[in-house]
Amino acid sequence: MKLNLWTKTTPLAGIYLLALTACNAETAVTTPTNAMTTPTNAVTTPRIYTTGALLFAGSGTWSSEVAALEGILNDHSMTYRKVTSTQLDAMTSADLSDFGTFIFPGGNGSTEANSLSAATHQRLRDSVQKVGVGYVGFCAGAFIGQAPAPSNGGDVSYGLGIVEGPTLDYYALENQGITEAMTLLTFTDGTTQNVLWYGGPVTPEQGVFARYPDKTPAISEIQSGMGRVVLVGGHPAATLTMLGALGLQATSAEVQANQDLTWKLIQDAAGPSL
Repeated sequence: MKLNLWTKTTPLAGIYLLALTACNAETAVTTPTNAMTTPTNAVTTPRIYTTGALLFAGSGTWSSEVAALEGILNDHSMTYRKVTSTQLDAMTSADLSDFGTFIFPGGNGSTEANSLSAATHQRLRDSVQKVGVGYVGFCAGAFIGQAPAPSNGGDVSYGLGIVEGPTLDYYALENQGITEAMTLLTFTDGTTQNVLWYGGPVTPEQGVFARYPDKTPAISEIQSGMGRVVLVGGHPAATLTMLGALGLQATSAEVQANQDLTWKLIQDAAGPSL
């Protein structure tokens, strides 16, 4: 499908063009053809947890998005803990099981993942797959959310590997030399919203919640063991200030709709608490 592109001075009806990136995958990525996870022991009842979200704010994260996500959590009175890489490394499996969901924002995916120990990678995977903690990854957080299964009990080859599958490929705009854009996503109910894309991935062709203009997946909600995983190729949490700093435009209503979407995705991952 041919993409329809507009310059950034055109009214917000399609895609705006710029030339920087916020999210980085590993150097070599493969197309996620039919990326799959193991939907065993899927959560069917509420889980006991006392803190709604763990918000990762460690090395490599985009500080503006961290602040935007904090604002959304505060607006909806969700309890959360913001943690650095060092703080997350120090947390035990019991500590991690206390959260409804983990939230990993955009930034530099390799830096985010590599700032954490292999043991932390394993604890995060176990918390999702064996305990039922959710996971929401935006852009870089989505890239690091899926990786091939570790071999011989070792660490994953890239990222965190919350979901087992091939590493995710960039959305098509990256291959056209476009790394920053407002992109019109189409949701499963046929509605559309303009969402910031900033060098993010195509998400798995499984549990697709929204698609890019070229019909590839932009948001996927999938089960990994007992946990619900939400991988988001863009940045729906972006504020007017963030967009303005990038030279992009949106109305207050569009930004609010995207922040409402962000909240829905976080709720989907966390699920209700007993």
